[in-house]
Amino acid sequence: MSGAELFKDWIKRSDFGTYTAAADYLGLDKSIVTKLANGARRPGRDNAVKLERQTGIPVEAWGSDAADSSRGWARRNGRKRKTDKASNDHAKR
Repeated sequence: MSGAELFKDWIKRSDFGTYTAAADYLGLDKSIVTKLANGARRPGRDNAVKLERQTGIPVEAWGSDAADSSRGWARRNGRKRKTDKASNDHAKR
């Protein structure tokens, strides 16, 4: 499944009901959420990582641009991308 398909499915499973409610939760503009869900737009590296943390949709699902950029950034900065579990563990400290 593509990032857009996974994103639409996540919105449905999360019971937001509207793209507006999902946008509010994610801290994104409704027009961006609509474009992401319709496949008219893919997130950049930073937003793909943010979406991965908030929705569990892997960066790689959005396409090679976001995934390659994310891996390259992590390698250049000596870091690993945080997953939901890592983010939650960090928040507990």
